[in-house]
Amino acid sequence: MEPMLIAVTALSLAIAVAMAVLAWRLLREEHRRADARVAVLTELANRDLDAEAEAPARPAARRVEPPPAPAPRPAPTQQAPPRSATPNWRSPTWRSMCRPALPVR
Repeated sequence: MEPMLIAVTALSLAIAVAMAVLAWRLLREEHRRADARVAVLTELANRDLDAEAEAPARPAARRVEPPPAPAPRPAPTQQAPPRSATPNWRSPTWRSMCRPALPVR
């Protein structure tokens, strides 16, 4: 039984070390990618600022016409009756909901 425990412990330690090495490599690669991303974005930002400094003044903006109004919808043939804000307390639905679950004595 003891050799089995030693083997399981050694195997779990080996897996833990392998996972730590893998995590370290992934983290290092992610830092390299982030640094490269920052460098590219900084270069693009500087290039845009340089281009704006060299560019002549922008021409006046054009007037944009609003989009045409949508076509009117046809009127409904039959309208539902308007709903009242207060419920009809005498309807069978409300009476059944307001009835106590147990008889009151």
